[in-house]
Amino acid sequence: MAITRRKFTLEFRTEAAHRVIDTGRSVRAVASEISVEENTLAKWVRDERRRMERWRHQRRAVECGERSELVRLRREVSELQKDHDFLKKAARTSLRIHQAERFALMDAEYANFEVTRMARLLTCRGPVSIPGERTAS
Repeated sequence: MAITRRKFTLEFRTEAAHRVIDTGRSVRAVASEISVEENTLAKWVRDERRRMERWRHQRRAVECGERSELVRLRREVSELQKDHDFLKKAARTSLRIHQAERFALMDAEYANFEVTRMARLLTCRGPVSIPGERTAS
């Protein structure tokens, strides 16, 4: 007469492994309690610990990737906030001003904003001079 092999569900194996891992009880005690071979339970415990370790490493990798993405997004938000602040100031003087008036606004705000950013936001064309710099004549 052939002996039929018992099959255990993944849920049962995981639960049995966690009885050892979480409670600190011996493999022998838990194996006799649930009526499985010690070697079988030891393998389930080893596999579950490996799975838990892989999960921890994956979580750390995701957290590291999310952290770098968060830094990039914060930097982008900061840049956009600068653009927004400058455009609010420009809107007070109206965006339909002449080129010379745009350069005057840029001269006035030079200490607070980058010249290239102001020129881009005001859609200035032509050479942009930095206040206090001498131009070659």
